[in-house]
Amino acid sequence: MAQGRVKWFSQSKFYGFIVPDDHGDDMFFHGGNVMGGTDWVEPDVRVSFITGKSRDGRSRAEEVTPLT
Repeated sequence: MAQGRVKWFSQSKFYGFIVPDDHGDDMFFHGGNVMGGTDWVEPDVRVSFITGKSRDGRSRAEEVTPLT
């Protein structure tokens, strides 16, 4: 699993971006791909995730989980 930190997340739009530790492009993620609900999602929270593909073929983060 990849790791990074939440760059930002909008509760009203229900999506956000992660800055990966490998310094690649920011990863889009949808609130539906956050494990355990989105109450904990805030900027700079460290997370793990897997890289998946959206319907249009772009990369996105899935199974976004906070690191403890």
